[in-house]
Amino acid sequence: LCAFLLDQFKAHDHALPGIFLLRGVALVFIGLDCNMFFRIREVEYPKPEKLDFLSIFTAPFKSKGFMQLVLIGVAYNFTVAIQGQYFTVHLLEEAKMSYTFYNFMILFSLPILLIMLPVWTRLVKRLGWFYTLAFSLVLFSIPQLFNMLITEKTVWIYPVLCIFSSFVSPGLSLGFSNLPFMRMPEESKSSCLAFYSTAMSLAAFCGAFFGKNFVHWTEGIYLHLFGFTIGNRLYHFFISFGLLVILAVVIFFMQKREEKKTAVKQ
Repeated sequence: LCAFLLDQFKAHDHALPGIFLLRGVALVFIGLDCNMFFRIREVEYPKPEKLDFLSIFTAPFKSKGFMQLVLIGVAYNFTVAIQGQYFTVHLLEEAKMSYTFYNFMILFSLPILLIMLPVWTRLVKRLGWFYTLAFSLVLFSIPQLFNMLITEKTVWIYPVLCIFSSFVSPGLSLGFSNLPFMRMPEESKSSCLAFYSTAMSLAAFCGAFFGKNFVHWTEGIYLHLFGFTIGNRLYHFFISFGLLVILAVVIFFMQKREEKKTAVKQ
């Protein structure tokens, strides 16, 4: 509904007032939501364990296996943050996609995500967490290449890629949501979890910062590929594609090595 209203404002050259109006409505709902949260009666929580400030930074480094997973998470968050909002800007401004259609595809993807979640859960039970994560990363890397081909004339590519990504996203969500807990030391879970969250946020910030500067460095440079003219807001997908494939290969061989070590011990 909001996307449809924003399209109407944009059609009458009132996009900015429309955005402010919708944000005002959003603030009202946020206030109502906060009010409902304050009305909830919470149970008494157990006292949290005392944390040493330095242990947040030192405890994770004592576990080699956990740090490997941190590096995997850092690499992934850095990669997906590179594009920032530039791809969305390209779709709305250069590919002339409407807000309504853009948000409709997001809404349309939700049932697919729910349907595919049990499928990926069964795949995890069959292949294991790491092989499933590597497989989903390879699949997720495919749309990165085709995203560069989306123009005003080829905007139909976007819904195809969006639907394809909806089939793959549950595998990534399952893998990365459980990633820090796979090798987390029992004696310092709180410290390790805090360290992992901080590292992921920092990686996303660095990825967005790199993406912003990459667009600035390549301003005015265009690639001509298979009859398509690719602007600098899109060909950073080459980087995303390469990093995702490399990450998938690293995870695959890391798990292979762990299986060999386990077999030798037995």
